[in-house]
Amino acid sequence: MIKNHTVKNLILFFVYILLIITLYTFLHEGGHAIIGILGGQKVTEFNINFWDLSAHVSFCTEYPIQGFYKYALPVAGWFLPYILWLVSILFIKKTDNVKYEFIKLLPSIMIISSTLPYIILTVAYELGATISEDSISFLNVTGLSGYFVSGIFTIIIYFSIKLLFHKINFSLFRNQTGKFKEFSYDKN
Repeated sequence: MIKNHTVKNLILFFVYILLIITLYTFLHEGGHAIIGILGGQKVTEFNINFWDLSAHVSFCTEYPIQGFYKYALPVAGWFLPYILWLVSILFIKKTDNVKYEFIKLLPSIMIISSTLPYIILTVAYELGATISEDSISFLNVTGLSGYFVSGIFTIIIYFSIKLLFHKINFSLFRNQTGKFKEFSYDKN
C-alpha cells in the first residue's frame, strides 16, 4: 500500500512540474511578444497552449519588423526565461533544505536544456536537415553559421551548468537516497 504522504508528494510534484512548464512557456512566448512590440508590431495572438505543442505569438504583418528587433525576435523566446533564471540563480543561496534545492533544480534544468536546440539543431541544419524552429529562424535572419551559433551556446550551457553546481547543494541529493524509499510499497 502506498503511504498517503507519498501520494500527496507525487501530486505536488506533478503540479509543480505543470506550473514550471506553464511559466516557462509564458516567458518564452512573452519574450517574442516583447521584442515584437518594441519593434513596432501589434500582437494579434498570444497562445501558451503547450499541450498540443501549439504555443506561439502572432503579429500583424502590415509592417515588417526591422533593425535589431528583426534579429532579436527568434532568440527572444530563449533569452527572456534564461536571463530571468540567471538573475534569480545569482541571488539565491545554497541551503540545507532538500525540497528547496529541488525547487531550484527543476526550473534550472528546464532553462538550461532549452539551450540545446541552439546547439544541436543549428548543426543539423548546417548538415542539411530541414527544421522549422526558433534557432533556425535565428540563423536565417542573422546569416550566422550554425556551427558558430552552436559554439556560442555550448559555451553558455557550460557556464550555466558550472553556475548551477555552484548555487545548488547537490550533496543533499546524494545524502537523501534512503529517503526515496518512501515511494515504495508498504508490506502491510
